Amino acid sequence: MSRMKRIFDFMLISSSSFAIIITIINLGNFSSGYEYTVLLQPLFLMLYLIFIRQILFKTNLIITYLFLGISFIRYIFGPLLISITGVGESIPYFQISEESLKLALFLMMWEMVALNICFYIFAKYFVKRIKEKDILPIPKLLGNQTYYIFIILMGLIVFILFGYGENLVNFIVITVQDGRHGDLDDTRLVLIRQILISAVAMAFLLIIMKLFKLYSRNHNKLLYYLAVAASFVHIGIIIGERRSIQLYTAFVSIFLLTTFFKKYKKNTIITILSFAFLVFMFMSIYKFNSAFLYNSYSEALVENEVNIKEYSGYVQAYFQGVQNVGVTINMKDSVRTSLFQVLYDHGRSFFGINFMLKGLMPTTSDLFNTFIYGRYMPSGHVISGIGYGYINLGFLLAPLFVILNLLVAFFCEFKMKTVLSLEMRYIYSYIFIRFIISLFSSTPPLINIATILLGTLGLIYLVAEIFNLPSKKRHKFIIRNKKVFSNNTDKNFT
Repeated sequence: MSRMKRIFDFMLISSSSFAIIITIINLGNFSSGYEYTVLLQPLFLMLYLIFIRQILFKTNLIITYLFLGISFIRYIFGPLLISITGVGESIPYFQISEESLKLALFLMMWEMVALNICFYIFAKYFVKRIKEKDILPIPKLLGNQTYYIFIILMGLIVFILFGYGENLVNFIVITVQDGRHGDLDDTRLVLIRQILISAVAMAFLLIIMKLFKLYSRNHNKLLYYLAVAASFVHIGIIIGERRSIQLYTAFVSIFLLTTFFKKYKKNTIITILSFAFLVFMFMSIYKFNSAFLYNSYSEALVENEVNIKEYSGYVQAYFQGVQNVGVTINMKDSVRTSLFQVLYDHGRSFFGINFMLKGLMPTTSDLFNTFIYGRYMPSGHVISGIGYGYINLGFLLAPLFVILNLLVAFFCEFKMKTVLSLEMRYIYSYIFIRFIISLFSSTPPLINIATILLGTLGLIYLVAEIFNLPSKKRHKFIIRNKKVFSNNTDKNFT
């Protein structure tokens, strides 16, 4: 049992116990219906002690720490903030009945039980699969590096011709002089963004691979620092306003650097997390303090202070709190859904297919936001996984989509630790962090991000690997993959 695991275990148990006491003391601060959220805290602690604690001590799964972290925020920290502030609403202008809040609470408790049981089962299975591989390979760039340089140059040209004029790219901080940029939803801008992201990713992989090769020869610490600097650039390039992208990029950078430079693992984690937090903080000020309305970030902080009550609402919104789930319960009584709706939601999320299905009918997310705002609104609030499951599958099967998110995350951790290709490790680690951080969200938007990544970086890697094959084997490689694809397709449709 490592010292770090003992400290983590102690901190989790002690902070959870302290939060339970404070929440009970402030029970009178809860609005009507929200006081039942106090039940989430002891259930979280009990399930941790029964199921997850032994997984923590007996395995080295990254997913364990992240699962416990986001669960702690949702089930422990969220109710604690409600008890202190009295604010449990992430949508203050939408009122929910006490009965809906109670049912939402029971759904969240059922979700927590189902997730912990499945986590225990999945952990046992995937740890066994990892142990079956005697030696985990050091990843290598398997694609043609000349082709990657071509992609990087193409990305640079696209940036000069389109990205620079559109103010798509910022570094470390988003400029406030040009007003609000907003999230990118225009198809042309999304395509430009993906080209730029792909070019930056390829440049990052080429640089750290080259630095590691040099480091393996002479163990010069300067080469490690250069790899960290490359990570800073990778994280610091901001395209759009989505802060989560910088966090995902930080995780991928940490994972790959600690794979190559194991000696500096602790330093890598602390340094990159600190830098990522700095970038995340500036982006949060830009969004929550409306820095785009002021001349500077400091002016925005002084003129537009965010209080603890607002933070309580943010936690409920971003981690799909009880009100978010309660809205879906109300929505179920007003909006009819079907199995076809579920199939459409997921088909609409697959990169490539989504262009053909776009506009045929509203997605559940469209219906959810339209129900909240009272007029057609295709985006805004993210529907919870448990709520999505409830309105489509009923109470008993409601946790199914959240369990699917967890299973995908487990699979990606297994693959990102065992595949030889550095390119695929990058892709798997990115999909992994996306699914585990957004574990409590509905599955379709997660599929969208994963398939976009596979459809861009994955396609670039596939082409680069073909270019890297000897000319005599290239034709055989294409024929073999055609046969595999044909066989798999036949199986899928029989």
